[in-house]
Amino acid sequence: MLHCLLTFYAHRSTDSSLDSKVRAQFKGLATKISASAFLLNLGLMYDALQELTNLSESLQAETINLPKAHRLIVRQVKVFSACPQIRRWGTLPNG
Repeated sequence: MLHCLLTFYAHRSTDSSLDSKVRAQFKGLATKISASAFLLNLGLMYDALQELTNLSESLQAETINLPKAHRLIVRQVKVFSACPQIRRWGTLPNG
């Protein structure tokens, strides 16, 4: 899908039927989504969302109780806290 977006943005950035401001916006978008930092962040977000999906499904189980839910949430916070990229974003404390 990312390849499709990149192709679309690149094509639109050279489309002479669009004004120069719109072409420049498409060029900027193409540059942004092809940057290594963007791709790294996208992969990190995918991993984090997968972790949260697993946690959510566990918390919705019929057999869940408060102590088990607490343990699962604390464990997930520890997993995220151990990830230096997430700490760098400032979303979780370093401790």
